[in-house]
Amino acid sequence: RQHHRLWGVNLVGFAAFLIFVAFPFSHLVDLERQLPLRQMAQAVNQVRQPGEELVMLSRGFPKPSLVFYTQQPVTYILRSSRTLPKIQKILS
Repeated sequence: RQHHRLWGVNLVGFAAFLIFVAFPFSHLVDLERQLPLRQMAQAVNQVRQPGEELVMLSRGFPKPSLVFYTQQPVTYILRSSRTLPKIQKILS
């Protein structure tokens, strides 16, 4: 019987954690990480001309969410000493 009470207490504690910690924290994470990408995607969709290639320079992990928010293919280039020649090749 006490075993069932323990499950109930754990369930209530987990629900309180989700309501008061996890959900508000997910909003902060969205503001810090996804909002700038959504804003950039919106700007890209407003100014991009038909036939233009969308290229993103990245210092590490490519951002697949940019593809999701723009609904366009994105060419990712890792930043390095060879970045400028790659960009010139794409532009020509």
